[in-house]
Amino acid sequence: MNVYNQAHVKDVGKSIAAMTEVEATGRYYGAFIPDAEGEWAAMLYSVGPPMSGHVTEAFSVIGHDIDSIGDVVDTIAAKVNVIPADLVDRLNALENPAMVG
Repeated sequence: MNVYNQAHVKDVGKSIAAMTEVEATGRYYGAFIPDAEGEWAAMLYSVGPPMSGHVTEAFSVIGHDIDSIGDVVDTIAAKVNVIPADLVDRLNALENPAMVG
């Protein structure tokens, strides 16, 4: 498995010369840990018969994880939940004049 970093350059340290077979199924696996944000790619290929061509998979690495995003959403929700009801009503009335009573 050849691994290409966000600059589309082969990362020799993350590439794997021989992947591990899952029992005797003919399916293989390998893993790498990206060390920078960006678009990474892994190219898998067969080195012996039967040759089956190449498979390429892309991975988008971003600087946020689901936990940090959830924390931000919780913080925003806590702030929104303390807006006085009369202010919410007035804001709604600005959006929909028919609600003015």
